[in-house]
Amino acid sequence: MVNVGEPRIRPAQADDAFIVAALTLQFARDVGAKAESGFLDRCADAWLRNRRLQPAWIAEFAGQHAGLVRATEMPFPWPGDRADNRLWVDVLYVGPAFRKIGLGEAMLRVAIEHGRQIGARQVRLRAEPSARALYQKVGFEDPGTLMEMALV
Repeated sequence: MVNVGEPRIRPAQADDAFIVAALTLQFARDVGAKAESGFLDRCADAWLRNRRLQPAWIAEFAGQHAGLVRATEMPFPWPGDRADNRLWVDVLYVGPAFRKIGLGEAMLRVAIEHGRQIGARQVRLRAEPSARALYQKVGFEDPGTLMEMALV
């Protein structure tokens, strides 16, 4: 574990597209995805095209890119709600050398605060079993209703 200095979490900018892509790939590999030729270019390009509705924050610690939190704003109205926005946390990744120092919680709180700033009525995420305690600590509840279907 690295313990030099304080972590910094900053909004990702356009010139960070390949950092966002590289940290996304590290997250994907961490949860079992296979390597894919051309992924970094494809991911960086997709994030650049969509970054207005897909904000990301990069965690830096000890001079390294330590983690990434990326979300998708879903600005669609719902009857009876004054706030039309929802925020879906797509990626919450902390590199192995930076785990167990509170970085995941800090990054998640940055995304939640962003949700508040955009008037989101909910923040949602898909909870990996190993991270459920973290999500509950921050205030997430498990409604047990998230389902998905693979189309490929």
